[in-house]
Formats: sequence, C-alpha cells, structure tokens
Amino acid sequence: MNERKEVLLKLRLENKLTLQEIGDLFGITRERVRQIIGNTGFIAKTDIDKAVEFADPKLTVEELAAKAGVQYQSASTAFSKMNMRHSVAGSGAVKKGFDSENAVCSILECAGFCCEKQTYGTNFDILINGTIKVDVKSAFTPKTSPSLKNINPTYRFKCINGKQSDFYIFYIVDTNDIFIVPIDSVKSDIVVFAWPTARPKIGKFQKYHNRFDLLWKAIESKKAQQ
Repeated sequence: MNERKEVLLKLRLENKLTLQEIGDLFGITRERVRQIIGNTGFIAKTDIDKAVEFADPKLTVEELAAKAGVQYQSASTAFSKMNMRHSVAGSGAVKKGFDSENAVCSILECAGFCCEKQTYGTNFDILINGTIKVDVKSAFTPKTSPSLKNINPTYRFKCINGKQSDFYIFYIVDTNDIFIVPIDSVKSDIVVFAWPTARPKIGKFQKYHNRFDLLWKAIESKKAQQ
C-alpha cells in the first residue's frame, strides 16, 4: 500500500472523516479520494469489531448497536457483511417474516436438514445443507366467506421475489404447515389455495405438503453435479 493511500485510509477509518473533508485537506475532490481508497463505506473497522464483540442473536440490531456504543447503520452493515443474523424488533412485516423463517427452519431441522438463515436483504431466505436456496412465503390470515361455511379456508402467498431460489416454502402460520414447492412450479406472482383439503395429493400446491423428499433429491442432484 503506498504511503498516500495509507494516510487517506487512516483518516477515513480511524478519524472517520468524510470523503469531502479528506479531499479538502489535500486539495483534491471527494471523487478522487474515493478512487484512491475505494468504497470503504461509512463504517469503520473499529465499529465492526465492537459490534461483533457484542453479537448475540437474541438481541435486535438496535440493542446490539447501543450495547457496542456504535451507530445502528454501522452494526447493521457489520452483521450483513459477516452474514450474521439477529432478532428483529416490532410487529411489522419484517418481524413476521423473520419469525416465519425461524419456524420453517425448526421444521426442516427436525426433518434432518441443516439450515443457514440469511441476513435481511439477501435474495433468498434459507440455505439448506449448503446447496439448496429457499425463499419462504407466509400466509397469516385465512380468507373465508360467511356464505361458504362448509368450504375450507384459503391462504394467499405473494411470490413477487424468489425466482433465484431453488424452492419456495409456503408456510401457513395458523396451522404450522409447510409446502415445499419447486420454483418452476410457480408461474404467477400470487398463489392461492385451500387448506386443509380432503384430497391433498391432487391439489396443484397442496400436493407439496411436507415434501421433504424433494429437498433430499435436489441436494443429491447438486452433489452429483459437483
């Protein structure tokens, strides 16, 4: 590393100066500073070390940042870069999705799989046995009609994202049921089906209920390709 770059990096990472502030010191533009030291972002290595030191998956990122004495964004970026996953506060969509992914992982692990939950923002949710990418889609409230009392409730899943995965796992929160669906079997952005049903084996998506065998076959197939 040349001496000039080392000095600029020290100002950026240790003194936490902005690109503009560094540029002003040396009479160059902020863009020139960025070209010299690269995209270091807004987080210092010391912040990463502090955040990781206090890492506890049971705490939220907000709680961890406060405990480490660093900014929320610094802690969040640190955990994301290191693929570390932590609890999510509140009761919004992210929290619900996080809880659903945890529930699905528990079901899969009971079936003998090894699950790696991904950080928020990754284009899939769970990596199974180091090879199979899974995107979890959850349904929280059944759709029922007062005029159709004898019809089983239906559940709706949004599949806007997840096409880069190998499988969708549809998870019904009310019943704790999962449906392991090959990604190619989902042709639309919205999936709706009834559960429970009297004839699950012939249902378009109901037939994928607890199809752990499909995951095992996919894992063996990828091993054979390696």
